[in-house]
Amino acid sequence: MSAGFAAIIIALVADYGVLVWQEGKSGGMTGRALLSEIGPSIFWAALTTAAVFFGLNLSSFPGIAQLGNLVGAGILAGAAIITLFYLPVISGLLDASKGNGPAPRPARPIRSRGRWPKIVASLILTSCVVFATLGLPPLNESYWALRPRNSSALEAVEEILEKMPPWAEARLPVIVTGDNGDDKAVDVPWTRFQQVERAGRELGDAGQIDGLFIPACLWPDRDRQRSNLAVLTPLLGGEERYLSGLAEAGFGGEAGMFLSRILEIWRKAERAGPAASAPCLPGDLGGDWPVILGKFVSHGEGGANPVLLGRIIPREDTVPGKDTFAALRQLEIDGVYLTGWDSLHGATWPLMLHDFRWVLAPMAFVLLAMLTIVYRNIRHIAATVGIMVLGWMFLVALMTLLAQLRATSPAFAWLPVCEWNFMNLAAIPLLMGTGLDYAIHITLSVNRHRGDLGLVRQRTGKAVILCGLSTAAGFGSLAFASNRGLSSLGTVCCLGILITTALAVVVLPRVLVLRAGVSPTPREDRAGPPG
Repeated sequence: MSAGFAAIIIALVADYGVLVWQEGKSGGMTGRALLSEIGPSIFWAALTTAAVFFGLNLSSFPGIAQLGNLVGAGILAGAAIITLFYLPVISGLLDASKGNGPAPRPARPIRSRGRWPKIVASLILTSCVVFATLGLPPLNESYWALRPRNSSALEAVEEILEKMPPWAEARLPVIVTGDNGDDKAVDVPWTRFQQVERAGRELGDAGQIDGLFIPACLWPDRDRQRSNLAVLTPLLGGEERYLSGLAEAGFGGEAGMFLSRILEIWRKAERAGPAASAPCLPGDLGGDWPVILGKFVSHGEGGANPVLLGRIIPREDTVPGKDTFAALRQLEIDGVYLTGWDSLHGATWPLMLHDFRWVLAPMAFVLLAMLTIVYRNIRHIAATVGIMVLGWMFLVALMTLLAQLRATSPAFAWLPVCEWNFMNLAAIPLLMGTGLDYAIHITLSVNRHRGDLGLVRQRTGKAVILCGLSTAAGFGSLAFASNRGLSSLGTVCCLGILITTALAVVVLPRVLVLRAGVSPTPREDRAGPPG
């Protein structure tokens, strides 16, 4: 996850470069003048966005925490590179091009009022109607997000399972470890495996699962093997007689070799004495037995650290991964691990719910604190937060509409899959970061240009639009990915960035200049003299 989201760093840092170029080109400024004009905007935008991403360290998922650290540090480093190295290069190019190109055109005045309040109000009303009638976008809690979109092999397996119901029964793999630490005696894991079997029967009797099977019978019981050794010892000296009997009965050489291996194992146990550990471990058998038993049993040297692979049969009226994982947690036995695709939901979903409560709330507090430091103006803070809330409202409403259309008719099957799953939930910090970044650039631009919306659009608005479109195109390309989760992530990011960009460029500056219903008077363009 952290490696895949290097695109966030590239997108945000590239935005700073575009802003520097656009401000210098349209304003006719270079050097220190350009740095004093655009430097504070880059500094505060980078610092605030990085603080939000650093807040991801509170996440329960190491990948998301690493994502926050990498993106936060990358944004700060990128902002420093842009201001210290990129800006002087751009200034030199702009100085060299003076007099060779057309003079900067004066900014066209833009009214702060118009039809946009009605349009925004209509969109808010439409979103509320969508939520009231269709609800929220579907929430997919399964491992669906990791499956390929178009796979003939997967489709064939699903067809087989559909036509052969017994094969379609949910059977979840479970790994049981018998770690015996420094004690190499094989009866330690044997006791452990028996404990797990008894706990599984108790869960079955309680109706929480249909059954739990682990191949504990394949692991040696030292007491029984000692009893067997006492019975077999008198028979170990008659190998030649047994081989002759096999030959007379018509058995081939392989049967004799198999018998010889068995007798040799018991002779080895006899020489070790009754005080030794179990005479026969699954890996001690010859022939194909180690390969066969190796599919169910594994152990280290001398029987250390054994592992058994079993199966859990969940109840038909439960969610296999979620409910079975919760039932296993009631075992309160270390070393029992549910595996398989279905187990991802049971293991990760509670952590996601925890992160929503204990990560997003601190991130919101950090966001408000940073905006207070940057703006020191309650109206600007409210406008920025309001724009971000509107962006999320419109995004969720659009996802609901697309999901409903796609489910209504096969004619809309070409529409992207719009639902929340545990992969595209990673779009939340991304959209928070880009939305905050664009909002800070526009707000500080409105302050620099004293409410002249024409200059704001000419110098900062165009750059933000270009950044938003390029970033949305990059993430939108993921919508065609073969992985369903990655495709849904690209769709959510693309729609969210487009909505955030439109609100930041069109609505936010007009909200900031509204004062008692009076529109600001455009001032003279601050661009340098032509030529």
